[in-house]
Amino acid sequence: MTKPRFAGMGAYTYVRDQITRSYGPGRTITMKQAGGQNREYLSAEATVLKPIQKQIENNEIPADERLQLHAELYADHVIVGWRGFEFEDGTEAPCNRENVIALFTQCEPLFDDVVADATDKKNFVGSGNENATKNSSKPSSGK
Repeated sequence: MTKPRFAGMGAYTYVRDQITRSYGPGRTITMKQAGGQNREYLSAEATVLKPIQKQIENNEIPADERLQLHAELYADHVIVGWRGFEFEDGTEAPCNRENVIALFTQCEPLFDDVVADATDKKNFVGSGNENATKNSSKPSSGK
């Protein structure tokens, strides 16, 4: 019996469900895309931010409140896990909603880097000819 042959598979693309990025020695964050295939995030973002979009554009909402809203969205819909983050007393900080929000609101430059990674489509889409395991999870099955 002959196996079926598929045409054009040398140039297929796939979407990664999540990626893991390093943020300093021994610190990694695993995240989903903020946008794209992450429909839960897109829906929550529309629900939370759309009603206040004009106020955001006119800088009528203080920066710390905007940061809090975005940190909550990421805690609920983007961040999957982390390693290597510690509290001031040296104990390991578990990755949970409260800690994600606290970290991102206390360290805005880190949050800016996470946002840049989570919104960069190139981090989540690749070609079938590259190493799919580098800094990412297994490619999705497309289901």
